Amino acid sequence: MTKNPKAGERGSSSLFFAALTASLLVVVGLVVDGSGMIKATQQADQLAQQAARQAGQQLTDDAMTGDPVTLDKAPARAAAEQYLTQAGATGTVTVSGTKITINVHTNYHPRFLSMIGVGDLDAEGHAQVDSVRVLDGKER
Repeated sequence: MTKNPKAGERGSSSLFFAALTASLLVVVGLVVDGSGMIKATQQADQLAQQAARQAGQQLTDDAMTGDPVTLDKAPARAAAEQYLTQAGATGTVTVSGTKITINVHTNYHPRFLSMIGVGDLDAEGHAQVDSVRVLDGKER
């Protein structure tokens, strides 16, 4: 009786394909969740920009009559915070002179990487605006 030369290799391809499949799932997870994290960061930036825009519209009455532009600090801060709350985000709002700075904090829940124990990831956005008077495209 002759011995089968491949008898000792029985099942080795199954192990190879199992390892390959696991590796590919990790790579897919990194791609999907990496792009999801980028999208979450972009959304946080957009939220910060919109909140800053809301705050930047809260000018004092003097600014409407031609005097130098000044922000009404308390309503500006309140408008930005209200926007962030309605959007379901948290953040910090700083109003100083005519400058408004917004930092937004949100979370991204990984879809694939959560299967291997990766928890929620922090996504942060930032925006800074300066309220100025512009006439015919020139700052006045």
